[in-house]
This record gives sequence, structure tokens and C-alpha cells, in this order.
Amino acid sequence: MSVMKLLQVVLSKAEKGLWYDHDERGYDAKGWGICLKLFSGIMYRPITKPKYWFSNDWVPSKWNEFTPEYHWLLKIPVVLAPFVSVAFGERGFYFGFKVFSLDSEKYRRMTNKTGEALTFSVSTRNTRWK
Repeated sequence: MSVMKLLQVVLSKAEKGLWYDHDERGYDAKGWGICLKLFSGIMYRPITKPKYWFSNDWVPSKWNEFTPEYHWLLKIPVVLAPFVSVAFGERGFYFGFKVFSLDSEKYRRMTNKTGEALTFSVSTRNTRWK
């Protein structure tokens, strides 16, 4: 099952709520934006095995790598995965499911194939880096 974008709705003045730091088009420091996306797909999540939870040894999960020796792998089909992004002025936040690529070697070990997957993320941030 690949990731499918089911819906994208953006209400904004300029491109606020999207956070394209490299894109200067229509940037307005007093702008605002709300972005809602709905996805469907599979969420892959490595879970560190309990015997390593309090270990002082180096465990790859700190860098989101999947190693069968240290992790279990959860594959959770997600029928309706929301992503909400809100920005006012230079501040904003987002929460929900983001799409990430499994092309990187550290992720490819989870699936033995390339493609995209969903991951849950929450963040506050600046809408522009200075």
C-alpha cells in the first residue's frame, strides 16, 4: 500500500502554513495560513525492545534506524491520517502525519523496498529561517 493524498485544503495570505523556507514568492512577515491534508497509507515505526530501554549502550533507535537486533517493527495501516499546519506571522505549529521517503538506506532495511510511508510528527517552529 503506497501513501495516497486524499485531500489538501489551504487557506492563507501568501504561503503561510506551508513553510517553504527556500521559496521567497509572496512571503509576508505578517501573513497567516492554515493547511489541512488527509492521507492514507502505512505507518512504519521501529520500537526499541524493552531490554534496551534503560541501557547505557548505544542503541540505533536514537536516530530512527531499524535494526532487528534492537527493534520490533510496527506496520500500521492508516485509513485517515490528518496533517494540520497553522502559522501567524513568523510563528506556527503543525501536528499530524507527514510523508517521508524510504529511499534512505537506514529506512530501506524496514521494508526492503523503496517508496513512501507516514510518520506522526508534532512541532512548533518559525515560518522563516533568518
